[in-house]
Amino acid sequence: MTHLTVTDDQGFGPASGLKPGQSAEQRVLASHDDNTHVLIWKTEGGTFGSDGSAYGETFVVLSGEATITLEDQAPVALREGSVFHRPLGTPNVLDIPGPFRKLTMVVLAPQT
Repeated sequence: MTHLTVTDDQGFGPASGLKPGQSAEQRVLASHDDNTHVLIWKTEGGTFGSDGSAYGETFVVLSGEATITLEDQAPVALREGSVFHRPLGTPNVLDIPGPFRKLTMVVLAPQT
């Protein structure tokens, strides 16, 4: 059994997949294989977008607030305790006004 604390700031490194001007950090908690990872992701705020092709994810907001907009859908407000699933291949924009932290399970697209 492994005991993890999701609120401490030890062991974080730069988040992967960031575009210029974006700032976020992540700490990988567990990896099942090369395609499935559980991690803590945090940022001080910003706008993060993806065409969705690289990964899908299910996450729980640990702290902060955000709005996520999936392609052709109404924005969804997220706050502490919100659970959200974004399927692989779904373009999205995540707007975060201030400090934000989530526990996420990421499933990467299979490599062909």
